[in-house]
Amino acid sequence: MGKDILLEESYKLIMSVVNEGYAGEVIEAAKKAGSKGAVILGGKSFEENERTFLGFRVHRSREIVMMLVKDEIVLPVVRSIYEVVDVVGPANGCVMVLPAENVAGFLSKEEIEAVAQNNKE
Repeated sequence: MGKDILLEESYKLIMSVVNEGYAGEVIEAAKKAGSKGAVILGGKSFEENERTFLGFRVHRSREIVMMLVKDEIVLPVVRSIYEVVDVVGPANGCVMVLPAENVAGFLSKEEIEAVAQNNKE
């Protein structure tokens, strides 16, 4: 069963880092280009020139949006996202693509049923 769970298609991990409150816009832009899902993580930014307020360090809240997409739609998804996360706009974000190898557990209901059927045979 080990090799049956690994997907044969090629995927990439698209990550976007944006100001808090813009993750939903990133996901909507990605959906328009064919992405089917995402994970949002919260974080704080570390900046070389930190701001202070009354002697306390102020870190901006950020959101990290991660999504696995098939290779054939990576560029359209990245272009669509960048329209939202533009580094000079209010989202003040970036988008990057990382390789994703040996992807498993990323199946549609139909694909899960097909794997289960193949394992019975």
